[in-house]
Amino acid sequence: MNKLLLLFCLLIGTGAYAQSEGSVKGNITDMEMGGEPLMFALVEIEGTNWSTETNFNGNFELEHITPGNYTIEISSLGYSTISLPIEVVDSETIYIQEGLHAKQMSLEEVQTLTSTKKTAFAGK
Repeated sequence: MNKLLLLFCLLIGTGAYAQSEGSVKGNITDMEMGGEPLMFALVEIEGTNWSTETNFNGNFELEHITPGNYTIEISSLGYSTISLPIEVVDSETIYIQEGLHAKQMSLEEVQTLTSTKKTAFAGK
């Protein structure tokens, strides 16, 4: 009887734990290309180890997130980073649809100096 009670408690505890998680899914696009999917954009929840990259269709998914308030950061090389506040709720999925804009980049002037050395050649 004790073993049956222990098994029952373990199953209930596991079920309660599995339901105390949420997820975040979404799609990230390239605003400079008319909303085309942005591949390999980094999507991470600040201050945690939860992160992923978008796939070839610009989609991403973060699962098994502990409920709470977070800031999600979306970035990609050459694009402006955006931060969004989110609230993860038990057994719910948050959907995010965002577009990134290209960063304005400027290059500084580079000067190159060359010098030549004259040598005499004495040959026969």
